[in-house]
Amino acid sequence: ISNITKQDIIDTIRQTAKENGGMPLGWRRFKKHTGITSYDWGKYWTKFGDAQQEAGFNRNQKQMAHDEKLLLICFCHGYINYLDYLTLVVCKFYSFNNIE
Repeated sequence: ISNITKQDIIDTIRQTAKENGGMPLGWRRFKKHTGITSYDWGKYWTKFGDAQQEAGFNRNQKQMAHDEKLLLICFCHGYINYLDYLTLVVCKFYSFNNIE
């Protein structure tokens, strides 16, 4: 049984955000780096964003989908450069490198 307190979680959110350049981690990365699970923080908040707010941060925003133009460009670049259809790896490459 976990004995982690609400203040422990708030302090950990602040510390991990500091280590991450001032940006709080999302709940998955937070769990991976701290071992603090939704079972732990779920005792105090229904959403991890609420915990982030209480720690003094804005809630993390979900990433928006790419527009159709960017997806078409990625598809064309992927096919031309790799002579293959898009794979998840190729899509990530182009999204990280902002190919247009």
